[in-house]
Amino acid sequence: MENVMIVPVISKDPTLALPNRDFFIVDEYQTAINSYQNGNKQEIDSVERLANQVLNAPPTCLYCGSGITEFVVDSEGDVFPCQLLVSNKNFLIGNVYDTKEKLRQLLITSKQKYSKIFDKTKDNECQNCFLQFFCRGCPIAPYLLGNSMHIPHESCQLLKEVVKNSILIKAEKDFVESNS
Repeated sequence: MENVMIVPVISKDPTLALPNRDFFIVDEYQTAINSYQNGNKQEIDSVERLANQVLNAPPTCLYCGSGITEFVVDSEGDVFPCQLLVSNKNFLIGNVYDTKEKLRQLLITSKQKYSKIFDKTKDNECQNCFLQFFCRGCPIAPYLLGNSMHIPHESCQLLKEVVKNSILIKAEKDFVESNS
C-alpha cells in the first residue's frame, strides 16, 4: 500500500482524538530524521517527502484555502468552506441551486471573509519565520475544539527544526549524488 495519508481525529472527546495532534505529526518526521541520521538509510523516503512538501509547495500568504479557493459541496448541494464544517449551518456559503449570480456573489463574499481570517502576513508570530509562505495549518480544528479560528503556534518551533533538518539532509544527499 502506497501514498496513504493518515490524519489525526479532531474531537473534544479525549478517547477519540490524539492529544497535541500537531506534535504527533511532527514527531513522526523527527523520528524518521533521527533514525536516518543514526544510519537507517531506509528513512530517506520520509525525510525527502517532508522536504519536497515544503520545497515544491507554491508560496502562499494563507494558512488554508478553505472558503477562498477550496469549497465543499454536500449531497444536497450546500456549499461550505471546508469538509470539517459540512452540516454546520453557521458556515453555509450557499447552494449550487442558487442562481449563478447569487452563488458568484456568495463565493466572492466568502473569499473576502476567509482571506482576512487565514492571512499569515497579519499574524505577528509568523512575521519573521522562514516558513511563513510555505507552512500550512488548520485554523478550523481549534474552532471545532471550542476555541476561535486561529493557528495554534505551539508546534511551530519543532516544525521549523524538522523542516530545516529534512531540507539539509535532502540537500546533502542530492549534493553527494550529483558529485558521484
